Amino acid sequence: MPVSIINNYYCSQKFRFLKIDLESQTTYNCHAAKPHRIDFEWLASNPGQLFNTDVNVSERKMMLANERNSSCEQNCWPAEERGATSPRLIAKGEIRTLTEVITSPEIVDITLNSDCNLTCSYCCKEFSSSWRNDILKNGDYGIASEPDRYTKNNMDIVIARVSQQERFGLNRTQTILAEVKSMSANVKTIIISGGEPFLSRYLLDIVKDNSHAPRVQIFTGLGVDFKRFERIIDTLAEYKNIVLDVSGETTGALYEFNRYGAHWDEFARKLELLAKKNIRVELSSVMSNLTVVGFIDFYKQFRDYAYRIECVYNPNFLAPHILDQATKDQVIEQFTASDFPKRELVLSSLLSVPTLAEKQDLTQFLKEF
Repeated sequence: MPVSIINNYYCSQKFRFLKIDLESQTTYNCHAAKPHRIDFEWLASNPGQLFNTDVNVSERKMMLANERNSSCEQNCWPAEERGATSPRLIAKGEIRTLTEVITSPEIVDITLNSDCNLTCSYCCKEFSSSWRNDILKNGDYGIASEPDRYTKNNMDIVIARVSQQERFGLNRTQTILAEVKSMSANVKTIIISGGEPFLSRYLLDIVKDNSHAPRVQIFTGLGVDFKRFERIIDTLAEYKNIVLDVSGETTGALYEFNRYGAHWDEFARKLELLAKKNIRVELSSVMSNLTVVGFIDFYKQFRDYAYRIECVYNPNFLAPHILDQATKDQVIEQFTASDFPKRELVLSSLLSVPTLAEKQDLTQFLKEF
């Protein structure tokens, strides 16, 4: 059973993890936390301190004083209050291992841009240009509990009109990359994410610039033309520290529904090619109520891979527990009978009873999706 947050508001991730979104020019002091916009005026006076901004230092102090941190309200605290296993607990962040409030990150996640060919069910316009373009073309989703996630704004219109080259060439983008370089000495893992990194013309440049890191981890849905995919992995195969973190949870038609724009046969074919190239692959599976129902079939086909599991808590109406009881019972039976090593993590996410508002929001989402 998860540790109660009432007695422990500490998380080591705040002391070791930095996610940087080059497109939105924001940072996250945990992959599950809310973002903070970069203050470039402050950064000009404090070069090399992107990880030690006033807000990051303040939040670390709060955690050391066992005070509830607002940027964690998006995922971890609500999940733990329901008895589910939050991202904090998955990372064992509740164990008090780091206490220096002025520090340097061990993990740096560089989000290149939101360019992506897929419209995955649990994703949104922030991380997928296909999602954004769909909303710009077909209109808002009208979900009251998520007024920004599925609603177009002026920034969406601007980003849709600006090229990769223009975004990457911005002085502020280069300032951020200089910050990454300045903190690289102590970094153990560089993560490259998106969008779809394989669509970025700068992916291989970022890999090369960070080739000194013990581990370079690329998060990908493999949503790219097969010929382009082959060209890129031929270069990636030259680096021994590369790990591809490939997204997938379901099979066949269910896979193509949840990862709209992708093809199941091609996904399997790409995994086979990665194996032939001896590129290390780990599978990253996002457990929502739309993916958990087909996961065990996926696991049976790819049981030999290492898995990273993350349960959806934002938006709340896609959380795994929001299922009709008959389907939930079936899923629980499947996981309980399986040998999936992380089944208890998923089972804990199914405990809560869905509210009427959650059901209504899910119904509205499915109609639009």
